[in-house]
Amino acid sequence: MRHRNHALIHYKHCIANPEGHAGYSAECWGLTASDDPWGYSAHDPYPTNDNGTITPTAALASMPYTPQESLAALRHFYRSLGGRLWGQYGFYDAFNPDQDWYASSYLAIDQGPIVAMIENARTGLLWDLFMQNPEIQPALDAAGFVEDLTGLEENAFEKMGFDVLVYPNPATPDGMLNLEFSTREKQKLTLGITDETGRNLRIFFREKEMNSGVQIETFPLKRFADGVYFLEISAENGAKWTRKLVIQGNKGH
Repeated sequence: MRHRNHALIHYKHCIANPEGHAGYSAECWGLTASDDPWGYSAHDPYPTNDNGTITPTAALASMPYTPQESLAALRHFYRSLGGRLWGQYGFYDAFNPDQDWYASSYLAIDQGPIVAMIENARTGLLWDLFMQNPEIQPALDAAGFVEDLTGLEENAFEKMGFDVLVYPNPATPDGMLNLEFSTREKQKLTLGITDETGRNLRIFFREKEMNSGVQIETFPLKRFADGVYFLEISAENGAKWTRKLVIQGNKGH
């Protein structure tokens, strides 16, 4: 989830474009360390170091976490800018529309993640290989990591007509839970929460009409004890969505 949120910060920064750089949009985003017209720098959102340089690897290596946003960037980089941005070994390292500058360089530290993470988004190969190491799962458990596949289900949007981002997860019992719905077309959804036995604990809304596009719903988590729960969403077309939710942080636990 942190990876997705980090990528979305850069994505939304380029949409907002507070410094008015040329070219920034929902299809043209991605800030990270790379070559730029003045040498090399670690580019990041305003007000720290955004000089108008877009680095393709920032958007494309985020493919497992922001598949729709990253695919839009990929299409734009290749179809619209390809003549200046694409070469023998793939995308050049960076470009700066303010300066009408396009790198002629390839940096392995930027090129490598593009290929690896596109494959990870397609098949999960890298993650599966990583998880074959017997030391990994105990280490993740000890560190308190919680499985969250939000954003990794590449075909969920096509199969169900909607996808959902849940945050924060783990959540706190005195906090708020945010659900960001992405829907292909207007449809009615029902959202509830169950315990590990499947017992229904609360219906947040029933057959609520969601407009196409993205919208955020926020719910209080009062009166939920620490534990593992499951959010369940059903659509009028019969599609169902389930996500594990961990609640932790009650005083005295």
